[in-house]
Amino acid sequence: MDRPCKDEFRDNRQFKGHAFALLQHAERFLDEHVPVASRFIAGQMRRVDAPLYPPLAIREALVNALVHRDYSVDGGSVSVALFDDRLEIWSTGTLPAGLTPEKLKRVHESVPRNRLIADVFYRRGLIERWGRGTNKILAEAKKAGCPEPEFEEIAGAFVVRFKPAAGAEKEVPSPDMGVRAERVLAILRGSGPLRVPDILRELGEPITLRALQTELKHLREARLIVAIGRGQATTYRSEGKDG
Repeated sequence: MDRPCKDEFRDNRQFKGHAFALLQHAERFLDEHVPVASRFIAGQMRRVDAPLYPPLAIREALVNALVHRDYSVDGGSVSVALFDDRLEIWSTGTLPAGLTPEKLKRVHESVPRNRLIADVFYRRGLIERWGRGTNKILAEAKKAGCPEPEFEEIAGAFVVRFKPAAGAEKEVPSPDMGVRAERVLAILRGSGPLRVPDILRELGEPITLRALQTELKHLREARLIVAIGRGQATTYRSEGKDG
């Protein structure tokens, strides 16, 4: 799983394990590296922050890659490549006979390469219905306002390529910053000065007061946020933001 910027790799990791473990590793990798996209909706005062690529579409593409990979190819793999302008998921093996990238964009029959693996994923609830994975990918991307994902066969591998919505403002996470810290920073950038209880409410996830204070401390040390006031009246805002 790589994050290349043009020709330079910022992060390069390899994981081994069973299919479910690999799926978890891939999702964790993307949680840490996929930028946040920010946009404004007419009639709303606040900015809307969301992952740059639709999570459900990405998850479906990862599941499809693991289920349909050609495991008979020595040295084959499923790989994730995150570029500045796109996200690609590669899986060793070409499409089964009779299927083409264009046919995958329409209703089509299911031709599972690995029927037993597909059945296990189906029983675990990771596949809703055989033969509908690519259609779900397209639907989720459209719902998120992203361009239609591209399906392509390249050098014995199948590739799903995602591109962000036009005009999305990217906030690229720092490699040294955790996902929760990124969320706290995004909240402060979008909402202005907030007290700790307000930040807890905006996060909308179970987190102790001590854990949040630790995140705020790290962000202050990184000079990404500033504290105003003292004690319970202290408010926090992103560095360089008015107010």
